[in-house]
Amino acid sequence: MYKTKAVFLDRDGVICENIDRPEGISSPRFLKEFHFTNNIKKYLQQLCDLNFNLFIVTNQPDIARRKMSYTILGMMHEIIGQYLPITAIRACLHDNNDNCQCRKPKPGMLLDLAKFYEIDLSHSYMIGDNITDMQAGKVVGCKTIFLADFTTGWVDITYDTDKYTDHIAYNMAEAVKIISGG
Repeated sequence: MYKTKAVFLDRDGVICENIDRPEGISSPRFLKEFHFTNNIKKYLQQLCDLNFNLFIVTNQPDIARRKMSYTILGMMHEIIGQYLPITAIRACLHDNNDNCQCRKPKPGMLLDLAKFYEIDLSHSYMIGDNITDMQAGKVVGCKTIFLADFTTGWVDITYDTDKYTDHIAYNMAEAVKIISGG
């Protein structure tokens, strides 16, 4: 019987800020672009105080597309590990057409973490700002929180958001409040 409760967090748009590029919103590709979202350390500590282990599950196709180096990605994740109370980070480095099992909306990263850390998925949450985050969380039995932070200008609300989303939060403070039952 698994006992660990977890909050799975998308990285870009949740932990760190998205970047607005001429071709559209994307993840940071260089260290100078890598900035944490407002008060993220405080919110994550509040989740830890509720006895949740925190995991980042992130699609990083810019590695496969050769728009970002694996070294820079590693440096970003090292910064996260030093600054934030994260148990583990999993990143899918594949592109959309690679048909891997780890790229969200497929649940591979969540399932691997659940097995390794003995996570009770039915008492866990997925927080993300994209419908693929919601789909990955829902398929494994997590409660899902769609982070629709309109202050960033990036909101991925689609026709089927309601189908995969248990809650909508307009910022991380609201997401923590939902999880805490407050």
